[in-house]
Amino acid sequence: MTRARLQPDPSRPFGGWAHLTIDTPAPVGGAAELVIFNHLREQFLSDKGAWVSNEVSAGRFTAVVGTDGTIITLPPHIVDAMEEYAKLSFTHDSTTYEAVWPDDILPLPEGAGPGGLSTPKTEPVIPEDREVRLFDETDHPNETAEEIQEDTADDEDEVPVFVDTDVSKVTEISSKKRKWPIVLLILLALIIATIVAYVVMSKDDEPEIAIDYCSEDSLPKMLERPLSEMLSVAQECGDLLPADTILRLLEAGVDNDDPLALLSFGELYDPTVDFAGSLGFTPNLGIAADYYTRAKQAGAAGAETGLATVCETLNTTEGPMAQVAASQYCSTTAEEN
Repeated sequence: MTRARLQPDPSRPFGGWAHLTIDTPAPVGGAAELVIFNHLREQFLSDKGAWVSNEVSAGRFTAVVGTDGTIITLPPHIVDAMEEYAKLSFTHDSTTYEAVWPDDILPLPEGAGPGGLSTPKTEPVIPEDREVRLFDETDHPNETAEEIQEDTADDEDEVPVFVDTDVSKVTEISSKKRKWPIVLLILLALIIATIVAYVVMSKDDEPEIAIDYCSEDSLPKMLERPLSEMLSVAQECGDLLPADTILRLLEAGVDNDDPLALLSFGELYDPTVDFAGSLGFTPNLGIAADYYTRAKQAGAAGAETGLATVCETLNTTEGPMAQVAASQYCSTTAEEN
């Protein structure tokens, strides 16, 4: 058996994804089928993320050629099924690779439910088999309410409920309660009318406000700019605009085949670019060529130039992995040149 290497997916720092690196060239079509066996469980992992006794395929996964070997991306339903320090076998194309699942690959975080803690208000419940009697001062003229309650505490068939027999007090309180909502509604209407009048009168006089790129609300506008400018702005903003916020938006763009996001990932992996390795990425010519190719297919301006530069380096780099990457991503570029 041949050893393989497992590590977290650096492009997804929030967990849920992993990279399996093996020393065989990437299969045609950019996908690799794996059979995953857990030696401790003595079971195989299905494509649904469940452990079963019979040998089954775990599915086909995205594979790209890197400088250290073929990198196979394992999705969340595979990562979530794994246990730390489990001894595993990965079989691909009749070759079996062994690895131990590390403790630094985090599962996909669970979403937190909205809302906070609250205690519902409940009305006192009177058992159905107990008699309810209404007491007032005329029933017990010489006793207080507390004394009446103590007298009836031992009587399981009777629950004392005290009422105010002064009808004038009840009418006065009810009248006051009805007036307050009307007053509040009038005040609220006056406040709203004042605000609307102020907005209408001052709308034409408001100066144009410059975009604050350090605010998360303006991030969609900032993502229209080149990656080099985005990284420069993020550095100037400091803690006001964390780099992982930009990375999270770029990941969403890559998942949707956005041209600019694909081009940005190619530049982050491209060792010939000044800011390569930013946001925690490790430069890799093979992965950069893959993203440049996808960006070019999506119509990103500058992707063809970036791919040509990477291919120029790959064509002069020795080693089987570099040669495989050059033949997979640079053959068309070489023919066009």
